[in-house]
Amino acid sequence: MTFEQYKATYLALMAEKTKVKQNQSWKGYVSIALACLAIGLAPQLPAARTPVFSIFAVFILYSVACKPLARRAQEKCLKAIYDEEQAKLNDQVLTIDESGVSCDQSKGLATSHQTWPAFIKRIDTPDAFVFLPSPNTFLRIPKEHLTLADQQLILEWSSRPQGLGNSTQLPKSQ
Repeated sequence: MTFEQYKATYLALMAEKTKVKQNQSWKGYVSIALACLAIGLAPQLPAARTPVFSIFAVFILYSVACKPLARRAQEKCLKAIYDEEQAKLNDQVLTIDESGVSCDQSKGLATSHQTWPAFIKRIDTPDAFVFLPSPNTFLRIPKEHLTLADQQLILEWSSRPQGLGNSTQLPKSQ
C-alpha cells in the first residue's frame, strides 16, 4: 500500500466517525465579547489604538499560520505511523473466504483469522474494501488484485445477516 492509499483510507475512516459536538464554555464567549469590545473601542482612544490593532494583527497572523502548520504536523505524524505499519505488515498474506479474513505474517510466525461478524463496519472506497474491527483500526483489501466476481463475493459474504451490521459506500471522487 502506498502512502497516498494509506492517507485516503485514513481520511475515509475519519469521515465515517461520528462527530462529537463541542460545547463552548461561558468563558470563551466572554473572551470573544471582550475582544470585540476592545477592537470596537480602540479607534476612539488614541492611546489604545496601536496596541489593540497590533494584538489583533498578531492574532490574525497566528490564525493564518496555524492551519498549514497543523496540516504539516498531521501529515508528518501520519507518515510516521504509515512507515511503522509498513515495516510490520509488508510481508502479510490475506486469505478471504466465506468464513472471514485470515492473515499470515512473517511466513507463518504470526497468523490470525477474523470472521465477518468481527468487523463493525465496511467502507467501500473506489480502490479498496476497508473493514473496521474497531473504530480506530482497519483492514484494507485492495480491489486492484480482485476480479469483479471476487469483489461481489466479498460484498455478499460481508453483507450476510451474521456479517457486518453497518456498511458505507463512499463516492468515487474521494
